Amino acid sequence: MSTSRYVSVRPNNIPSDGKISFKNGFPVLSFTIQAQNGVLNPNSVRIAGKASFYKDNASPPTPILSADGNQVTMDNRLGIYNLWDQVIIRHNKSKQICEHIRHYPRYLSSYLALSSSKQDLMGHMGETNLIMPNADAFFEHVMVGNASDSTTNHFSCYLPTGFLRSGNMINLMDQSFGGIDIEIHLSPDQNALFSRTGSSTNILDAHYELEDLELTFEVSDVPPEEMSRLASQSQGSLSFNTIQTLYTSINSTNAQLQFNLGLKQVQSVFMNFCP
Repeated sequence: MSTSRYVSVRPNNIPSDGKISFKNGFPVLSFTIQAQNGVLNPNSVRIAGKASFYKDNASPPTPILSADGNQVTMDNRLGIYNLWDQVIIRHNKSKQICEHIRHYPRYLSSYLALSSSKQDLMGHMGETNLIMPNADAFFEHVMVGNASDSTTNHFSCYLPTGFLRSGNMINLMDQSFGGIDIEIHLSPDQNALFSRTGSSTNILDAHYELEDLELTFEVSDVPPEEMSRLASQSQGSLSFNTIQTLYTSINSTNAQLQFNLGLKQVQSVFMNFCP
């Protein structure tokens, strides 16, 4: 009988002060799930940590307050996902890319709206992903929070990707699939943050910081009687629905868009626009 254990790993590229931000030159967040005698449940993979938001580059930086004239905020429908620009999943040994999702927030703005109820957005997704259905509540509880602790927000978000949501268990034994690298490209501060008043005055130095980051996941240990069978799985296939993104800009009132998907067995397509 196999036993499950919950594992947490630190980022591969964490700086000495433990804080990661795009402004300070750490645009990529990298984790590695090492090869081991176990089976990974990909649905259990989560990124946990604390997020802090500031309005300037003072020393120390100034937290965002409710009384500010230019109130810095983010998209309340995305929460912590505002900060993930791209998600890349690689095979640890060969470095072959299993899945690469670009423009991750644009994909999630459609996916989360269709797969989550209002109760989800007001309940556990507000606790785990910092998502709220109301922009005013999001600003007060996420961006402002408690100024005495630097508006720190704890999160533990899952990653909606085809590879991690496939429902397939992944054999982490070195003779089989092996280890996995998960790479998150952070969004530039000016892409994630904006002013509630629509003015760019006094928000050019607004930024976010991440700390106490870890990747958590569930691994089922291989029982002795199954060891030889799983170790012999040195070849095969892992099927999952990958997510592809295409992006373009329109500078005309009568534009015609043509995309060559270059894909087969497409299940669904969605499109959205942003000014």
